[in-house]
Amino acid sequence: MHRKTILLRAALALAYSIVAFGVSYPLFDGFHSSSTGQAAYAVSVAKIAIMIALLDLLASAICVWLTRPGKRFNLGWLASISSAVFVGAGVGYLPSWLNDSGGQELSSGALRDAAHLFADDDGAVFILVAPLALGLASFLREMLAQRLDHRRTSTPLN
Repeated sequence: MHRKTILLRAALALAYSIVAFGVSYPLFDGFHSSSTGQAAYAVSVAKIAIMIALLDLLASAICVWLTRPGKRFNLGWLASISSAVFVGAGVGYLPSWLNDSGGQELSSGALRDAAHLFADDDGAVFILVAPLALGLASFLREMLAQRLDHRRTSTPLN
């Protein structure tokens, strides 16, 4: 993979993490009014946004592999749809994974704070809205990455 492709995907991953935080933050509106405070709320939502961004980064890596040069069929749109479905399903499953850690204690409270966000009714709103919104954002991010990468590789050097 070219260096510019890696930089492009890194920039889009950073932008996606900001979008994930922006989508997640208002969905837990009732949680931050409790005694935990605004700062703890923002940190918990940031942890969730980082987990979602890592999931999207994994989906992006899979899409790069599926659309790599030399493939017999270049199905960029299918890779983008697969990315959206993968991220949407992962985001939808995130509350279950955080609340049911397989009977094991979540390590050192790092994820325990984020898991508390799903304990209230706000978690249900997250499950309904976030997978669709973030799946769509993942689809758009992947289409943009493919378009910019294709434009970069098809432009003749001067």
